[in-house]
Amino acid sequence: MQLFNKKNKISDRYFAKLTLSKNQNKKLLSYLTDEEERKSFPNVTFETLEKMMLVFLKECKENQGAIIPKIELVMNKGEKASSEDELFLKDFELDENYQNILKPISEAMFNLMPFSAAPFEDKVTYLKLVFESWQESTKLSEEHWPILPDFELDDEEYVEFIIPYYQEHSILEFDTHQASNEEAEKRLEETTKGLVEAEAKELEEPEVIEEIVTFTQEIPESNRKKDKLSDQILSGTKANTFQPELITFTPYSFEQIDGTPYYNNQNITEVITRANNEISQFNIESQLLQEQIFHKKLERFELEQKNKIALELQSQDHRENLRNQIIDSNRKTLLESVSFESKRINKNKELELLKEQESYKAKVLKINSEAQLALEEKTFSLKQEVKYKTQQEILQALQDETDKLEEQLRSELLNLEQSKKVEAEKISRELKEVVVTQNNTLKGYYLGKLPIPPEKLVFKPLDKDKNEEKKSEIEENTVETGEPP
Repeated sequence: MQLFNKKNKISDRYFAKLTLSKNQNKKLLSYLTDEEERKSFPNVTFETLEKMMLVFLKECKENQGAIIPKIELVMNKGEKASSEDELFLKDFELDENYQNILKPISEAMFNLMPFSAAPFEDKVTYLKLVFESWQESTKLSEEHWPILPDFELDDEEYVEFIIPYYQEHSILEFDTHQASNEEAEKRLEETTKGLVEAEAKELEEPEVIEEIVTFTQEIPESNRKKDKLSDQILSGTKANTFQPELITFTPYSFEQIDGTPYYNNQNITEVITRANNEISQFNIESQLLQEQIFHKKLERFELEQKNKIALELQSQDHRENLRNQIIDSNRKTLLESVSFESKRINKNKELELLKEQESYKAKVLKINSEAQLALEEKTFSLKQEVKYKTQQEILQALQDETDKLEEQLRSELLNLEQSKKVEAEKISRELKEVVVTQNNTLKGYYLGKLPIPPEKLVFKPLDKDKNEEKKSEIEENTVETGEPP
C-alpha cells in the first residue's frame, strides 16, 4: 500500500541510516517497491523508516521482540551527507509500545554519552530540528512529537530522563493517515479525553516524585552533624592525669647496727657504703622503669575501654534512619498533594473543554496552557513548603539525636575515669609486690655476698632526701653520656 508521496532522492535535512542483520536486510528489501528507495537503502527517510518499523513490529509479535543493530541520524549537507557527531541508537530493542523514532532518539540525547554531556539548550535545539525534518517527511502533526523537558535537573547524581509523548498514538496510524475528514473529526473528539489523561500521566514522572530527595541534599553539611562518634571518643583522649607518686616505691639500704670498724681486716663502713651505692643505683633505675610500665598499662586500658564505648554508641546511632524516614514520609505527602491538585485542575480543564467543544481547535491551546501554568505554580508552592518542612524536621531530629548521644558519651567517659582510678590502684599494688620481692632478693643476695654476719646488718628504707639525690645523680650521668639508665 502506498502510504506516502514518493521522493526521487533524499533531500531532507535529516534522515536515517540503518545497520541490519542479513535476514533483516532481505526482509526489508522485499518490502521496498520504490526503485529510488531501494537505491538509497540503507539510507532512508523518516517516512520510510516508520514504514519499516511496521514490518519489525509484526516480527515482534511473532518472535516476542526485535533488535535493530544500529540506527544513525544523517545530516544532509547539500551534495554531501554525514553521520559524524550525530545521534545514533545501538542495539535498539523494538516492542509493542513503540510509537515513532522521536522518543528513543530524544532519550538517547539526554541519557547516553557522549550526547548527554552537551549543553542543555543545544540538545533541545538539535532535537527540534530533527522533529521538524521528521514532520516534513511523514506529514504528521506536532501531536506525535515527544515532550522535551523545559529545564535540566541540577543534580550531581545520574538521573534518567523519561521522555513522554504529547499525545498517545500508535504507529498503526500511519496506515490510516489519509482517512476522510469525517473520520478525522471523530478521532479528534475521542482524543480530547486522551489529552487530559496524557497531562495527568506527566505528573507521575520519576523526576517530579524524587525531587524531595534533592531538597535534602541542599542542607549544609555543617548542619548535619554526621561526625563519627568513634572519632569523637578517640580524639577526646585526655592527657594522663596520674602522677608517678601513685607508685609506692620505697628504696632500701644497709646500715651497721654496732660500731665495729673492721671485720676480717675490712672496713665495714666502706663495704656497706659501696653496697648501698649499688643498691641505690639499681633502685632508681627500677623506679624509672616501673613508672614507664605504669603509664603504658594505663594507656592501653584507656584505649580498650574507649573502643568498647565507640562500638556501643555506633550501634545506637539512628540518625540516618531518622533522616530517611522523614524524607519518605514527606515524599508521600508531596505525591498525594500533587495528585490531588492534578485531579482537581484536570477535572476543571475537562469541563472547560466540553463547554468549548464547538470552538475546540481555537481554545484548547489556551485552556491547556492555563491549566498547566496553574498546576506548575501549585506544584512549585507545594515543593517549597515541603522542602522547608523537610529541612527543619531533619535539622531538629538530627540535633536531638546528637544531643542524646553526646550526653551518653559524657556519662561513659566519666565512668571511664572512675575505672582508670581503680585500675591505677590495682597496677600500683602489683608493682608494690614486685618491689617487695625485688628488695628481698637484693637483701638475700648481698647478705650472702658481704663478709659481715647478717645479725650486724639491717636492710631498711632509704631516706627520701638521699633517694632523690641518687636519682638526680643518675639522671645527670644519663644526660652527659646520652645513654638511658
